Amino acid sequence: MIVLIPYQPLVLCIDDYGPGLLIRESLLEFHGFAVLTAENGPTGLAIAEREPIDGVVLDYQMPLMDGETVARQLRRHHPEIPILLLSGVASGLPESLLSMCDEFVAKAEPPEKMIDALEQLTGVRELVLEHSSAMPFSERPLLNRRA
Repeated sequence: MIVLIPYQPLVLCIDDYGPGLLIRESLLEFHGFAVLTAENGPTGLAIAEREPIDGVVLDYQMPLMDGETVARQLRRHHPEIPILLLSGVASGLPESLLSMCDEFVAKAEPPEKMIDALEQLTGVRELVLEHSSAMPFSERPLLNRRA
């Protein structure tokens, strides 16, 4: 028997604006993503070190560490993780920052644009596994997030 198991990518959202993080977390979870949040760059980088992140949604203007510095650290230590820059700054962003990010979406754009970009960047898909649907959950194969 073929059983479809939905793949739930783990996305890390890094933004210093707490209410925006909560809204983004709810929106992404509604669209099938698992979400971790960080209110600053150092916290986000620490999470990326210990969690199997499939993608990052990153703000540009943040205290402690700006988005460019965070992106540079992510690229150095985790070049395989796609970065979506989500910023209120719609123009005049440094080219050095844009070149480190896989996609840019302005915060003023409709949320669907962010969702679509993340779906493409993280490769949202359904994995087809051949096994009995009666197989106990504990015996089902583990999914590799970075397959």
